[in-house]
Amino acid sequence: MEKNIDDIGSISGRSLIFGGVYSNLQALQAIKNLAAAEGTAPQNVICTGDVVAYCAQPAECVELIRSWGINCIAGNVEINLYQGDDDCGCNFSEGSRCDTFSRQWYPYLKSHLSQDHIGWMASLPHTLTFAFCGKRVAVIHGSWFNTSEFVFRSTPWEIKRQNFE
Repeated sequence: MEKNIDDIGSISGRSLIFGGVYSNLQALQAIKNLAAAEGTAPQNVICTGDVVAYCAQPAECVELIRSWGINCIAGNVEINLYQGDDDCGCNFSEGSRCDTFSRQWYPYLKSHLSQDHIGWMASLPHTLTFAFCGKRVAVIHGSWFNTSEFVFRSTPWEIKRQNFE
């Protein structure tokens, strides 16, 4: 898939980067309230994707992110929804607990999101770049090579290095 990259220029001052809202409206509202209390401007807030997942309130979360006016990239869930896929793309082992759960929550998302919501997801960049404190920063979801890939502290450096290069 070709990457859609947006450069948002330069960010200075207090910033907030978060991701994995997973349709949890109350957690998203708490993050927004925290940003307001800390004086973090919406243009300095970045969501790293997966605004929706795991049932709860997907439409309301999309609406809050949109009305807040923050920067947001597409996570694997958004990408797979707008591509019309039948699952989140996490490639869970068949029959695993995560596979079983995703077969339940993914259809729920599809039935609770409008075409307008899906269109918004399709408009999201896959990567954001910006300057901060004299450094160039790139925000991705997963890894550069696979939006659904989990990269942990324990992931071998060779794999991480390839992403940085």
